Amino acid sequence: MNGAMYREILSANLLPSARALKMKRGWVFQHDNDPKHTARATKEWLRKKHFKVLEWPSQSPDLNPIENLWRELKVRVAKQKAKSITALEEICMEEWANIPTTLHIVHYNSDKFPNINEAKDKPNGLAVLGVLIETGSEDNAAYGKIINYLDKVTYAGKKSQKCATRLRSLRTLPLLTSAMCPADQSVSVPSFNIEALLPEGPDQYFRYGGSLTTPPCYESVVWTVFYNKVQISMSQMEKIQTMLYSTKASSPSVVLQSNVRHPQPLNQRAVYSSFMMQPALTTGKILGIVFGTFLGLLGLSLVLYFIVKQVRKHRAQTSGPSEQAGGIKA
Repeated sequence: MNGAMYREILSANLLPSARALKMKRGWVFQHDNDPKHTARATKEWLRKKHFKVLEWPSQSPDLNPIENLWRELKVRVAKQKAKSITALEEICMEEWANIPTTLHIVHYNSDKFPNINEAKDKPNGLAVLGVLIETGSEDNAAYGKIINYLDKVTYAGKKSQKCATRLRSLRTLPLLTSAMCPADQSVSVPSFNIEALLPEGPDQYFRYGGSLTTPPCYESVVWTVFYNKVQISMSQMEKIQTMLYSTKASSPSVVLQSNVRHPQPLNQRAVYSSFMMQPALTTGKILGIVFGTFLGLLGLSLVLYFIVKQVRKHRAQTSGPSEQAGGIKA
C-alpha cells in the first residue's frame, strides 16, 4: 500500500464510519508514524478535511491499543490458510466476529467486610463470576439491558456518589459498569434479574484462587469461570468495541480496546472443575487411535487366520486314516 491508496481508503471510509458510529463532534483520528501516514500529501489531505489527528511519538507503534487486536486477528486468520482473496475476506470477517469478550460480575464478602474497599485486598475478600461472550445471529435481550445505554455514558471518569451508592447496594464491584457512571454522565438502568446474564448450564464451571484483572491486581479473588458461553449479536459486540472511551470527555477520544490482562502463570494454583472434563483429542491422539485400531484388527485377523488353519489341518489329519480304513473294508 502507498500513500495514494491510503488516502483513498480514508476518503471512502473515515467520515462515513464516524457518522455510522454516531461519534460526537471533536473526535480525534489516530494513526501511527508509518510513512504513508506521515506523507506530506496525507497530512495536507487531513488538514483540508479538518480532521484532528492525535500526535504520535516516534518509535512507539504499540501505543495504539488496536495493534493487539490486529495481532489476535492475524493469528486466527493464519490458522485458516485461505486459498483465495474471497476466502481470505470471508475468514477475516468470520474471525473478527469470533474474537470474544468477557463479563465479570464481582462480589465482596459481606459476612466479613463492611464494604468493598475493605474487602478488595484481603484473602477471599472478593468473588468473581466470569462469563465468556461470543457473537451469534440474534440480539441478546438480557445484555441489551446494559448495552443499549452505553451511548449515554461513553467517557471515562470517576463515579458519582449516586452511582456508587447504587452499586454498593447490589454488593458488586462495577468492572463492566465502571465506565458507565463517570462524574459528568449518568443514566438510570431499569432493574432486571442478573441471573439472565449467566450462560446455560451454570453448574458447569472452573474455580480457582486468583487476582483482579485490573490494577493493582490484588490476590484476593475466588474466580468462578463458566464453561459455557453466552452469545450476543454482532451489532451488540460492535457497540461494546466502539462506543466506550478510555479518555475523559475533555480529552481526545481513544476507544477503550485491548485492555485485557493476559493469562498469568499457574504458579502452583489448583484449578477445580465442577464436572468431568473430556480429554481433548489432538491430531497425534487421533492418529494413534486410528493406527492402534488398525493394528488391533490386523492382529485379530492374523489370530483368526492361524486358528482356522490349525482347525483345517487337524481335520485333515483325523479324516485321512478313517477314509483309508473304509476303503480296505469295502
